[in-house]
Parts: sequence; C-alpha cells; structure tokens
Amino acid sequence: MEFALSEQQRLLQESVDRFLVQQSPLESVRKAAESNDTLQRSLWAGAVQLGLPGMLIPETYGGMGLDFLDAAVVAEAMGRHVAPLPFNGTAVMAPLALMLAGSDAQRREWLPKLAAGKVIAGIAVTERVGAREGAGVMAANNKLSGKSLFV
Repeated sequence: MEFALSEQQRLLQESVDRFLVQQSPLESVRKAAESNDTLQRSLWAGAVQLGLPGMLIPETYGGMGLDFLDAAVVAEAMGRHVAPLPFNGTAVMAPLALMLAGSDAQRREWLPKLAAGKVIAGIAVTERVGAREGAGVMAANNKLSGKSLFV
C-alpha cells in the first residue's frame, strides 16, 4: 500500500504553494489581519483561477471532482502560508453540506456558483452541544436566526 502523495497531488501541492509564495507574502497577511476587510479579492481571484473553490464539487456542477486528500493538501499549504482565504467554508463545508443534504434544486443553483468562485459561503456551526451563553442557531420558516460563535 502506498502512503505517499500521488504525482497529481504533488503537482497540486506545488502549484498552490507557488501561488501563495507569490501572492500571499507574510506582509500582506499581516495587513489583512489588521484591517476590517480580511478577504483579499485579488488573492481569492487567484485561488478561483486555480480551481480551488470547486475542487470537491463534481464535474457535472462545474467542479473538479477531487477528493478529501486533495483538499487536505490545499488546506495544509494555506495553513503553512497563513493565507487569508475562505477555503474551508466555501470549498469544503458548503459543497459537502449541499451534496449530502441539499435538494437537487439547491445543488443545481449553488454548486456551480461555488465552483466558479462567484459566491463565498460562510458556515455557522450550531451550538447545540455545550452551548455557550447567548449562542444558538435556530431554523424556522426556512431561515436561520441566532448567534453562532463559530462562523
């Protein structure tokens, strides 16, 4: 059994690493952290050009149809460079939620937009277990309301 990355995964890793070295130097990360606008649009546009928002989304919805290890390779590179990108919510959690629990209509509407980087997803994790004071997300009439400490 082979436990190393495949050639395709090594190429993906090198590509993302090279992109982040060029486009997300530590100085720009610091500026993003100090500002109120932590999403750097030009950095996001580069990630979209690499196809990162659609990496887990099936090709039928405009994605690349890659797997979790590919996403882990990208997440590792982003963590190494402290890249201020909405990768986990937009490219991993939202597509998975839609693919696993979304209706066909929701998948047709949102997966292509996520894959193309046209929308950025924010994910709120419920506080059901071990809820903190003042936190809790409720669903009623097809709308979420409340406060989540983990968004």
